Amino acid sequence: VKHSESMNAIPNTPKLKSNIKVTMLTPDRTKNAELILSKLKIPISIIVESIYKMDEKILNLSTIESLLSISPTSAEMDLVNSYNGEIESLAISDRYFIEVGEIPGHYERLMALKFLMNSSESFEDFNEKIEHFLKVLDEIQSLPVFKKLLYMILVIGNYMNGISSKGGAWGFKLDAFEKLGIIKGNLNKKSLTHLIMEFNSNDKEIFDNIPDPTIYETLSRIPISQLSTDLKELKAGWAIFNKAL
Repeated sequence: VKHSESMNAIPNTPKLKSNIKVTMLTPDRTKNAELILSKLKIPISIIVESIYKMDEKILNLSTIESLLSISPTSAEMDLVNSYNGEIESLAISDRYFIEVGEIPGHYERLMALKFLMNSSESFEDFNEKIEHFLKVLDEIQSLPVFKKLLYMILVIGNYMNGISSKGGAWGFKLDAFEKLGIIKGNLNKKSLTHLIMEFNSNDKEIFDNIPDPTIYETLSRIPISQLSTDLKELKAGWAIFNKAL
């Protein structure tokens, strides 16, 4: 009886419900993804639906860049998809990865939206550079002395290259102009630019027709290589946009 009374005196220990969530990702990745998702304050279901519909009302540029920074890799998708327990037990980062991973081309959709939002400004900037470049180029080509200077540079280049494979050229690329100020003589250390100017110092046709150099200042700050890079980026953006569609 005493034993029975003693047993009855022991209270039942309640089972504590665990709040620990399961994650298949690395701690840093989980922490970073959950931090970004909490800052966005948008339910996962809304985010996923917005990405699928490419909804610009929900997905502004800042939100898109945040989501791109936590876009799951193929390796991470394999990890979260290997989980076979209850979905409610997963960390929010893993749940987001699973749901967004079900959207075909989710990363491309986000990149397409980002390009679309930036495209107007990018195209406007690119067109402005191209229009200015072509305008100044037309002005240069219309100068009477332009062909004369080209001829002199070609002659000097062929003389310097002699009978090598680079000699005897019928023309040259425009980037050769940049070398005129770099190549210098052994005696007086003057560049080819200085030598050409000194050689033609008494030629009124050249010096009387030199336009205001200020119109070329903007052009000098727009290298051809940068225009080529900008064009490639715009083409790549359109390719991503078309793929997402």
